[in-house]
Amino acid sequence: MNDVDRDAFERAIEQMRSEPDGRARIEAVLAKDGFEEAGKTAAYHAQCTSLRLRPWQPPPMYATPRLDTPDDGIMGRHAANVLLYHLLEANLSKFEPAPIAALQRERAA
Repeated sequence: MNDVDRDAFERAIEQMRSEPDGRARIEAVLAKDGFEEAGKTAAYHAQCTSLRLRPWQPPPMYATPRLDTPDDGIMGRHAANVLLYHLLEANLSKFEPAPIAALQRERAA
């Protein structure tokens, strides 16, 4: 695991701990499956929440970084691919809890 992903995991876990129902859930994953699995769980939750994804839409952490995929409309695979491409181009983690906000911060810097 690289430092960028570790940082994203730590922030996602802390974000989940701050939610009323999230603390117990993420602590249970940490205890049972360890830091990396807890980080993935928290990042998935955070990305789905921050991007307001529908249940069938993938978050960028499960996408392929490509710009040339056809737009699939409401299915969301194309949007996830493009977002992941931009995250990686900005040297951000695919596990970034709030991908759009992170890209906006990078572009403003």
